[in-house]
Amino acid sequence: MKERYCYWSVVDGCYANMMQSVVDSARNAGVFKDFHIWTDQAIDGATCHPVENFDKTLYLFKLRFLRDEVSKLDYDYFVWLDADTYFVRDPGNLLRLMQ
Repeated sequence: MKERYCYWSVVDGCYANMMQSVVDSARNAGVFKDFHIWTDQAIDGATCHPVENFDKTLYLFKLRFLRDEVSKLDYDYFVWLDADTYFVRDPGNLLRLMQ
């Protein structure tokens, strides 16, 4: 099994500030996997992809971004993170759970 995975999310406005806390908590817990975030603001410790207004109807934007944007990244797996995620420790290799 390949082990190329990254964390990703889509946030704007106040949720971008929350996502900064997510990335900070991950780094403080020793998580050094790549974070790719589609956002309207800079988020330190992550690769930020610019995004402006997007349709949030029924929260389906997550699936649209996965299909149209995230799938273009050079990884085998993608781990969605919600803006209210907080890392208290390094979860290790998440792919071991999928074997």
